[in-house]
Amino acid sequence: MVMSTQICKWCLQEKEITKFSRSYCKGRYYGRNKVCNSCYNAKYHKYGKRFKWATATVEEKREHIFKIFKKNTELDKVSGCILWKNKLIKRGYGAVQYEGKPMSAHRVSWMINRGPIPKGMCVCHHCDNPACVNHKHLFLGTFKDNWDDMVKKGRRRAVAGDDCSWSKLTEVQVREIKKRLALGEGNTRLGYEFGVEAGTIADIRRGKNWKHVKI
Repeated sequence: MVMSTQICKWCLQEKEITKFSRSYCKGRYYGRNKVCNSCYNAKYHKYGKRFKWATATVEEKREHIFKIFKKNTELDKVSGCILWKNKLIKRGYGAVQYEGKPMSAHRVSWMINRGPIPKGMCVCHHCDNPACVNHKHLFLGTFKDNWDDMVKKGRRRAVAGDDCSWSKLTEVQVREIKKRLALGEGNTRLGYEFGVEAGTIADIRRGKNWKHVKI
């Protein structure tokens, strides 16, 4: 005899078998769910509904962000930094969705703990750890303040020669160019041969660029 009813695992009520959706696995139906449709939908809307920034209230947004930070951070007991352990973007900063847009995690941490960031201001680190989102380690400053702080703490690294991703020449080529310039060859001819403008060769001749390359 075909069973026409089934007991729901959650509400423990006996309901018609048609109120239980079939489970789907490996491309084919293989049975009925143990939870009725009404109980499943109730739980889905209570716990599994996708968060929407456009319709969420201010309190819901703060609660949502705090949950994300709690899940994706860990405390460094030595330094006191709260480190972002999820996705990191360039230069080691954490990344998180805020108001539906990707933002740096330390900036979001400032906004939810300290308030809005004035236009044109940077959120800087006292601890010099880009992955830190501890609002007590952050301070506001202008771009100049941020730059001066970086120089003062010795974190500025000069990029020259082959380290420059935009350089069209290598140090080996520049050394060859300087040797041939010393022999009297012209800027235009060398520029054509090495695939750069004559002005680039002229800058090398005057010592404006590639000063560190010696012959």
